[in-house]
Parts: sequence; structure tokens; C-alpha cells
Amino acid sequence: MNKKFQKIISTLLLTALFINTLFINSVFATDGQNQTGFSENQIKQIKKEIEATYSNDEDKANAFFIFIGLDERWLDNFTKERKIEIYNTANAVGVLNEYFVETTNGITEEISEEEYTVQEKAQKGKKSAGTSSRSIDSGTEEETDSYFKKTLIWIGTNDNSGYYAVITTFEWLTPPINRGVDALFLSSNSGTFDSSRSGCAVEYKQTAYWGTSVVTDEIVEEFDENDTDNILKTSNYIGYKFNLPNDTTSISTSVDVSDLAIMLACGYYVENPGLITNFSLYGTYFHRIITISTSVSVKSVTDGNITLSLKSHFKDYTIDKTLTYRPQ
Repeated sequence: MNKKFQKIISTLLLTALFINTLFINSVFATDGQNQTGFSENQIKQIKKEIEATYSNDEDKANAFFIFIGLDERWLDNFTKERKIEIYNTANAVGVLNEYFVETTNGITEEISEEEYTVQEKAQKGKKSAGTSSRSIDSGTEEETDSYFKKTLIWIGTNDNSGYYAVITTFEWLTPPINRGVDALFLSSNSGTFDSSRSGCAVEYKQTAYWGTSVVTDEIVEEFDENDTDNILKTSNYIGYKFNLPNDTTSISTSVDVSDLAIMLACGYYVENPGLITNFSLYGTYFHRIITISTSVSVKSVTDGNITLSLKSHFKDYTIDKTLTYRPQ
């Protein structure tokens, strides 16, 4: 974490431990799932601590986003004005995290945050030691499973009746073996998404090796906003399509992709802002799976053909939450 935010985060966490009014009002955990919620009074107290520490408006907004659970990597993908606007008007926050592992045979299993954290530390340790993590493609290393984390964040605001800022992120510790065009969507069973307040980003680490030695190690970032060709949108959903980066290998060199993360953010209006309204938000990642099929045709004992063809389909991973909106 950036050092300039460490002081405020530490102060807020200590305050949360020792002052009853800052206790999180809605925290529960299941196997693979963790949810945190902050009420309006708690948000006011958090902002009070932030205001006492920072004078710069953007620093205040950044500290707020980090505290509620947004990964620091995404802060630069929001404009200064947008971050400050959300910070100033936020009056309720919810964050839902889910953790999974997908094995090489395609089976997806939900796991605990603790298990995910263990794998995250293990893989970071291998990378810092200069060990290639290209195992999922080569099948030569011990780490052969893909671990990923799903996050959904909703921020209620008081600037517009029934307006929310919504963010979903998907993070892979080890990118999946199939890498083509994937897509990330935000959708709802009612209400309207405001695409004029949308943005999406992909970030990953790209490590170049000479043999087993690291030559270069860099973070690659791609960002799209509002009306690019990669944005898919209607009033009921907004989506972002992107190309997953591939590993490359030659005789003595290779490039390894890791720490792949995708973020999509958008504004959302409930359907009936004058009424108590129940609505559901969905963050859905569509991952393209490519398979090889074989067909055999035999005309005679000596005359036959074997045909190989590529087929693809999309596998979806969804994180969702049903909320209740109450007019101010």
C-alpha cells in the first residue's frame, strides 16, 4: 500500500476496534464469501477521521476508497473529479468478496479467504524468487490451478435520489489456460445504468525470463471509458470486452503473465426512487473456453478421414447481491 495512506488506514482500523459507533454493521463470512457494510453514521465517522488527516481532496477520496475495500491499483482509473464526487456524496457502502479455485479439469470450487490468501502469498513468494509461474500452460510446475477473487462494491449517494456508484472486479492469481476475448458485465433486474459515468480497466504483470532468470518485470495497464468500441451497453446492463494476454515461449526466453485483474465501474439508478425498492446487482465475468473436437469418417477399410476442429463457448462466473433502497 502507498505509504501516504498507511497512517489514515491504521487510524481508522484502530478507531473501529475501540469505538462502538464505528463497528461494521453488517459483517458475515461463509466458505468463500465475505461481506462488509457501512451505515450512514459509520460513513460520517470515517470521513471525520479522513478530514482530520488530509487537506487534499483527492487524497481524502483515495483513502476512503482504500478503506472500504477497493484495491489501490484501480484508483488512477477514476478521474480526480469523479473520486471526489463519490467521496463527498457517499452515505452507505457495501462490499461483497467471493473466492474460488478452478482446477485444470475445469471444476470450480468456492474456497475461504484464508485459503486464497495462502495461495496469493505462495505465488508472490515464487515470483520474488525468480521462479516462473507459467505452470498452467506448460504443466511442468507444481502450481496448476487458477485462483480468482470476485468483488462487488455498491456506494449509495445523496447527490441524486436513488443513485448508486457500482464497481465489480475479477482478479486471477494465475491466468486461465484459455485466453481469448472475455467480457465483464454489470447488470440488474431493474433500474438503469448510466453509461456516461462508466469506466473499465485491465491490469496484469508481465515478466520476461532468460532461462529461469528474470530480465524485466512490469505492470501493464489498459483503460477504456464511456463510448469506446469495447463497451457494450443498454439501460439494463453495461459490459466490457477485452483480450486476455498470452504467455510466449522461445528457445531461451519466455514472457509470463500473472496477477490479471479486470475492473468495471458504472453509475446506477433504482427504478422507483420515491418508493422502498428491492433490486439485485450482478457482476458477471464471461470467460471463453476453446476445445478441440474430433470426427472420423470411414468410407472403406483403406479410406478414412480424421477431422480436428476448434469449438468455443463461454463460461460465466457471477457475483450478485439483493439490496433494499429506502428514499431519503
